[in-house]
Amino acid sequence: MELILDFPKSSNILLHTGVLDLNLTLSSGEVVAITGENGVGKSSVVQLIKNVQGPRFPGIKLSFIDQFPINVLGQRRGVDLIDLLKDIDSSYQWEDTFFLGDKLTCPISKLSGGENQILKLSAFLSRGADFYLLDEPTNNLDKLRLQKLEDKLVQLKKEGAGILIISHDHNFVDRLADRKIEAALCDGVVEFKEVFDGPT
Repeated sequence: MELILDFPKSSNILLHTGVLDLNLTLSSGEVVAITGENGVGKSSVVQLIKNVQGPRFPGIKLSFIDQFPINVLGQRRGVDLIDLLKDIDSSYQWEDTFFLGDKLTCPISKLSGGENQILKLSAFLSRGADFYLLDEPTNNLDKLRLQKLEDKLVQLKKEGAGILIISHDHNFVDRLADRKIEAALCDGVVEFKEVFDGPT
């Protein structure tokens, strides 16, 4: 299976920094990383894909993990998020990859930044998707949780999932990525060029 991200300059899709020019094919069982300077428009690409996913990618199940904390009102807990995802998707299989433990029963609003991040990763990496799109997934992770994230992504890759990672953590990217794409702004166009092929 392939996820074809074809947004040529001629489509005139305007990001906050410039016109998008992206032609990228992500295959099942492949990890592709996008790097680049802050503010160039990398995260905007993930949001664009999220917004057009239904009509643009029929029959392909996507799971998105953005870089923003889970924000909830009241006393909603991690277990409530898991139950909601189970209600949405009957095939959902929860796996406590990051050892949240009793933090699952705490109000999400009371979690630290790192705890919020691992709840989000645990929840959305358990979705059984064809492709996972992760925006700065290493934010706020300690060394143990970072290793657990790497292990989980390796597992998903072996199971045949395609994974797109946006990250500034070059060590993390170089350990996992089959290909690395660099995003850059050039004359008002946000371009994506392959700079790395194969993990070290």
